[in-house]
Amino acid sequence: MLKIGWIDYINTLSFNFELTGIKPRFKYSLEKGKPSQINKLLNSGDIDVGIVSSAEVIENYQNYIILPNLSISAYQQVNSVSIFANKPLEKLRKVFVSKSSKSSRYLAFVIFKKFLGKDVELIDLEDTHQVKDEGVLLIGDEALQEIDSFKYNYDLAQIWYRETSYPFVFALWAFNKNSVFLPLSKEFYKVVSTSRDEFFKDIDRYIQNLNSNYSKEFIKNYLLNLDYNLSQEHIKSLNLFGKFLKETGIIPNLPVFRFLSV
Repeated sequence: MLKIGWIDYINTLSFNFELTGIKPRFKYSLEKGKPSQINKLLNSGDIDVGIVSSAEVIENYQNYIILPNLSISAYQQVNSVSIFANKPLEKLRKVFVSKSSKSSRYLAFVIFKKFLGKDVELIDLEDTHQVKDEGVLLIGDEALQEIDSFKYNYDLAQIWYRETSYPFVFALWAFNKNSVFLPLSKEFYKVVSTSRDEFFKDIDRYIQNLNSNYSKEFIKNYLLNLDYNLSQEHIKSLNLFGKFLKETGIIPNLPVFRFLSV
């Protein structure tokens, strides 16, 4: 049975083939968790395929085969990966960071080190009461809940685009290279890519019964603002992110990506 790493965020809705009614011809199970949990499960081989942080794929590129043409990315604002603070970004000394995502943590490090030329202490967030006069980095639905709670909202994808002119790639679909189910990879790719396409053909239908604290209009605009492709421009962005991570000492080697041939 194919074990699929799944993250129950609003931004993964389009890939939800159970929602869009795309029926796989293979047996599968959904292993649900936060992004950091799915990263670990796929890296260890405890699941076969999953949607994982781009930083995880960059850091451990030798373990993964990337599914082409699929990502969770953003041009300009992403609206769900932000540093929230009550004072300007340049004055922050500490940022409390959600433990949910590797990509956002590494992106924040690059923004401070490469773009702002300053060292900021990144601390694992245990409780929002820790934040006080410092910043907090939140992602996904957690970030959406805090949009109006702080004086400043620094969208990390917007900063990346401003500095590089590239979309930022937050997550990718990838197989563990040692999965015994690699022969199913092309069929799996077809399922999730078809689901994405069908979802955006009739987005109103698929979000109408969604149980959420947000309005349908808000969810629709949020999802349409994201980019779910993986073009050459996206790949250049991934390579640039890898270059910055190497230059700042986060990773030892530049990544060499391997893509599934479809």
